[in-house]
Amino acid sequence: MNEYTFLSTNEKDTIHCCEWVPEGKPVAILQLIHGMAEHITRYADFAEYLNKFGILVAGHDHIGHGESSDPSDWGYFGPKSGWITMLYDVEEHRKLLDQKYPDIPHFILGHSMGSFIARIYLAEFGRDIDGAIIMGTANKNGAVGVGSAMVKTIRKMKGDRYISPMITSLAFGSYLKRIPDHTSPYDWLSRDKKIVEAYDADPACGFTFTIAGYDDLFSFLRYMDSSNCYKKTVTDIPVYVVAGEEDPVGAYGVGPKEYAKKLKELGNERVSLKLYPGMRHEILNEIGKEEVYDDMKDFILSNIPSKE
Repeated sequence: MNEYTFLSTNEKDTIHCCEWVPEGKPVAILQLIHGMAEHITRYADFAEYLNKFGILVAGHDHIGHGESSDPSDWGYFGPKSGWITMLYDVEEHRKLLDQKYPDIPHFILGHSMGSFIARIYLAEFGRDIDGAIIMGTANKNGAVGVGSAMVKTIRKMKGDRYISPMITSLAFGSYLKRIPDHTSPYDWLSRDKKIVEAYDADPACGFTFTIAGYDDLFSFLRYMDSSNCYKKTVTDIPVYVVAGEEDPVGAYGVGPKEYAKKLKELGNERVSLKLYPGMRHEILNEIGKEEVYDDMKDFILSNIPSKE
C-alpha cells in the first residue's frame, strides 16, 4: 500500500490517501469513497483482492475523518458547505490518479455516505469516469426536510461543534430494530462479530458527527434526490447498485431499488441491481463477502471500454 497526500479543495486540510497497486500495468482504476465515521484503510482486504486481477484501488479519508483531520475535528467538515468540499476532493483525487495513470479506465465506488457523494458525483463529474458502483445507499425520505430544518436550528443556537444525542438517536435509533439479539450498537453493520468488534475498538470509527456535520449530511441527502441532481446525472455509463437486503440505511432494499429504477427512467440502459439476502450494511465486510468481491470484480472487468 502506498500513502500520499494532497491539499483539500478547502485549501486548509491535508487529505490522506491510500493506493493499492497491482503488478504490471493496471487494467482499471477503482476509486473508493468511504462512508460516515470510518476511514479508507478498512478497505485493504477488498483492494488487495482486486489487485490480483490488475485493478488498481485508491481512496482517501474525507475531511473530518481518519488521517485527514486531527481527532478533535472528526465529524466536523468546516463552517460552510463542507459537503461540497468532500465532493470536490473526490474530483481532485480523480484528477491526480488520472494524471499518474493516464488512459486507464476509471471507476468509482461509493459506500453509504460515500454513495451519496457518488450519486452527486455522477451529476457533476460523471463524464470523467467509466462506471460506478453505488453501495449501501439510502432511500428517498420525507423526513429529511424536517430533520434538516431541526439541525439548522440547533446549529444556530448551539454552534457548529455541538454534539446532539437527540439528532444521533433520530438518525440511527431504528437501525437495530430487526436485530433483537444485538450486543453492540453497530450490529447493523454486519453479521460478522469480528468486524463489529474491530469497528467498536477503532477510535477512528463510530465517532459522533457535530451538528455542522449533520447539516452537511442532510445537504447530501437533499441534493442527491433533487430534480436538479437527477437532471444532470450521466446516463451513458454502467452503474451497479448493490446492498444487503437487511441494510437499514436503504430501508432494507427500498433505497437501492428506487435509485436503480430512477436511473433507468432517466434513460440509462446500463444499470444493474443486486441485493444480497441476509447481508446488512457493510457487504464488503459481511459473512459471504467473497461473492460480493467477485461480483464487483466482474462488473469492472466486463465494463472496461473497448479501445476500438
